[in-house]
Amino acid sequence: MDFDTVKALGILGAALMIASVVLTPVSWLVGAVLVLLSLYYLGQAYGVRSIFDYALYGLIFAFVPAFLVPLMIVGFFGFMPMFMPMHMPGNWPFAPFAGFWILVFLVVFVMLVLSGFFFYRSMDVLASRSGVELFRVAGMLTLIGAATLILFLLGFILILASWVILAVAFYSLKKPPSGVQV
Repeated sequence: MDFDTVKALGILGAALMIASVVLTPVSWLVGAVLVLLSLYYLGQAYGVRSIFDYALYGLIFAFVPAFLVPLMIVGFFGFMPMFMPMHMPGNWPFAPFAGFWILVFLVVFVMLVLSGFFFYRSMDVLASRSGVELFRVAGMLTLIGAATLILFLLGFILILASWVILAVAFYSLKKPPSGVQV
């Protein structure tokens, strides 16, 4: 695959990840796969497999929360009518499940931070090989955004900003030395 196509895949993937804010989560998934594909070819071009490997680990760790959060929401609202009879005002029946919800929340949080960490590692290696420091910035913003996702708006804004910077980083990418084939 030629270098311009690899760049275009990365830019399109990052753009789809940005657009997932107003589109569907499927657009984020398609964008993430395109970015991953671009990172695979860039890893081959620079002779560093860890660029792809770290990004793949990050994506795998991001899938766990992507499936747990909707299940949590459906489970919470699906069981709520069963435990909350209308004739018992002031009764909060979720106390037995509080430990479960806290555990699920902690698992989701740890998985997101691990995902951010592995994505940062991938972007750090790519930045050092390609000379485009924006990759490192995008990775760092993803990691900080994942760690501050408890403060929902701040973490979300940082992750969104990292996707924008990732698109710019792919656009700024220069062709590797002529001896390296993409």
